[in-house]
Amino acid sequence: MRCSILLGVYFSSLSLIFYPREEFANGMYYREGYPLMAASAGLIAFTSIMLCVWGTRNVIPQLSTAVPSSEKLSIRRIVGELKLAFLSPSYRSIFLGLLLGMVVIRNGCCVGGDCSIGLYGYSFLGP
Repeated sequence: MRCSILLGVYFSSLSLIFYPREEFANGMYYREGYPLMAASAGLIAFTSIMLCVWGTRNVIPQLSTAVPSSEKLSIRRIVGELKLAFLSPSYRSIFLGLLLGMVVIRNGCCVGGDCSIGLYGYSFLGP
């Protein structure tokens, strides 16, 4: 789903909002387009989520119900469940991948949709 949202945002941003203009050869320098890009990104994300929800509406009655835990919530239980989660290689890879992704994004590397944010920041706000 995230890929479809990013493709929709790229298409709408680059072809409908940030097309090359007379004053800007690179349309991404068009300052007034960024609020419109944010609104369209929100609309595309909302639409994608609603389509996913609508598509899975028939599965919701078949979901199992939650079983109440016999153990009260405590620090010991939380630590035990974290240990159990980190024993799973799938969970570790997802967790470390997201952690690494956040470190890369935080350090200013251009990853995916962050290119437009970086371009805007460096173009109009300075390094």
